[in-house]
Amino acid sequence: MNTPKILKLLFVCDTNTTLSPLMKEIFWRELGQRKIQHRFELDSAGTHIGQFERGIERRMGLLAEQHGFDLSHHAVRAVSPADLNEKNFIFTMSESTFWDISDLAEGEEFSAQLELLLQHSGQLGIREVADPLFGEISFEDAYNLLEKASGHLGEYFQEQISLKQL
Repeated sequence: MNTPKILKLLFVCDTNTTLSPLMKEIFWRELGQRKIQHRFELDSAGTHIGQFERGIERRMGLLAEQHGFDLSHHAVRAVSPADLNEKNFIFTMSESTFWDISDLAEGEEFSAQLELLLQHSGQLGIREVADPLFGEISFEDAYNLLEKASGHLGEYFQEQISLKQL
């Protein structure tokens, strides 16, 4: 009997202090509810962590707690060139982050499938999750978008696994 392939997913936002760490936790819960957690390894990173190397943004930490998540042990990290080949899927919150990751490849081919997260959200007309850190959206509205995207992404992966596509 073959051991099922572990799928390695990376969620990426600008600072790795708000959206991507929360999405990692939301999606982990989604996978657990679908009973397919054992097939996944999740991680999060940022493209511009610079001054934010201090941990989760306080307001995001509080919001996460309200929804049953503990982000207090999250370690902020930058996307690395190695991620482009070590991960199976890289999901970005924004188009700018998508292109930052493409630039990181420096024209080289990479094996990870790079996608905008909201391609799986069912949200017609919305391509990006705005960053509440920059006041573009409320923290709660960002959470709701991530929750919806998580459900659709979970459905996608569950279907692919059941069809033995992954």
